[in-house]
Amino acid sequence: MTDPNRSSVISNDSEGAGTSVEASLAEVHFDNKVLNSFSQFMEGQTDLREYSEKVENDLRGVEREAVEDFIKNQDEVAQLYKQIKYADSVLSKMDTMLSSFKSNLEGISNEIRFLQDRSMKMNISLQNRKDLEDKLDKFLQAVVLTPDMIYDLTEKEINEDYIQTLDSFNLKLRYLQENDLSNSLAMSELEPEIVKLKQKVCAKVRLFLMSKLQELRKPKTNLQILQQNVLTKFSSLMKFLKDNSTDIYFEILTLYTDIMSKIYFAYFKSYVAESSKFIDEYMSKNDQIIQEEVVQKMSIFGSSKVSTKERIDIFALNGRDTLLKEIESDPIVFHVQQKNQRVVIEKVFRSQNQLLIDTVSSEFFFAIEFFSLKADECNPVFKATFSRTLQILLDAATQSISASFDIIGILLMIQINDSHRHVMQRRRIPTLDYYFDKLNIMLWPRFKLLFDNNHSSMNRAATKKFAVQSASVHDVVRKYSDFM
Repeated sequence: MTDPNRSSVISNDSEGAGTSVEASLAEVHFDNKVLNSFSQFMEGQTDLREYSEKVENDLRGVEREAVEDFIKNQDEVAQLYKQIKYADSVLSKMDTMLSSFKSNLEGISNEIRFLQDRSMKMNISLQNRKDLEDKLDKFLQAVVLTPDMIYDLTEKEINEDYIQTLDSFNLKLRYLQENDLSNSLAMSELEPEIVKLKQKVCAKVRLFLMSKLQELRKPKTNLQILQQNVLTKFSSLMKFLKDNSTDIYFEILTLYTDIMSKIYFAYFKSYVAESSKFIDEYMSKNDQIIQEEVVQKMSIFGSSKVSTKERIDIFALNGRDTLLKEIESDPIVFHVQQKNQRVVIEKVFRSQNQLLIDTVSSEFFFAIEFFSLKADECNPVFKATFSRTLQILLDAATQSISASFDIIGILLMIQINDSHRHVMQRRRIPTLDYYFDKLNIMLWPRFKLLFDNNHSSMNRAATKKFAVQSASVHDVVRKYSDFM
């Protein structure tokens, strides 16, 4: 039996909290049966014990129904169990297989690493062998002398084919010089044979070059054609001697400079002597701005003063300065010049020096090519070849300059000398600077002396001599204006 007092207490307590609990439960979603039962309980319409017994009965009913359903479907459940067990077995096998595959992959990965390491080692070994092969091939090409090469170098005549073989042999010798092969057993056996062959080749080249240089001595030989068309073709021979036999190289060089020194000395000596005959003494000692009276002996019994005939245009240029515009024109060929066709001193001076700078330029570039020299190494060759020739020209210049009273010619010669210096600077040939300096040392003092003489002639002149006699310009004024 239910206690009415307890029920009323529950009912009273439930009434106070009913509103708030229902409000809270309203926010939660439950089954409608549950909500209805709970609502009835809260309103006091349902007894809790009765409700509990009812729930237990319901659960037992549900359990019986579940058991009955399980019994009815026991075949399907058994079949499901078997399928689950089979699936578990399959999954277990797959797990085993995947584990084995993973182990195999790890093994393959290790093998790949091993193969990579081995491949890298093999590549390094292969590269080392290739490097060794290249070095060995270069070594063999550098030191091995074939019978054909030995025969060509010792027996065949020297021509363009011979020069190619000689260049190959020179490369071998240069390789041996640049690389220390003293510890090589093969080199110790080959070196004596290489030295013998080098000596034979140097001796053969020496005889050949000496015979070619002797051709320069032949009369009426065109030196530049022989140099450019014959000797320069064999410049490789001189290079070979310079690299492998300095004694023979300097012997050939000395022979060449000795031959060319004699040839140029004789040639310029003849040219200077011939050209000096055609110098026109344009002015005399008395050709000054104010000409002095000169005492001339008329007979053995006495003398009288006569006035030297004055040339009013003596200081006029009359086109003489046009020579400066033709500074590099060809020298005058005096041996075909008529004897009565005399020329002023500056033309002879220009021709002599133009011939010199052209000859020196040709010789300079030939020496660089034929003797394998640098520009700054040509001075010894130049001095040995042209020292006597320059002295001939300087002596001739000293004689003609000191004997000349042609102040216009001297001034033009100064300009010509300066122009020739610039020509050689433009050609980048510094070997004649000393020569040009020597000429300046001769020309400028002579010009100053002649200038001072003319200045002194005006200081010494009597002023009565310049009395104005007509309205025309005085002759002295004309000469002074031309002079200035």
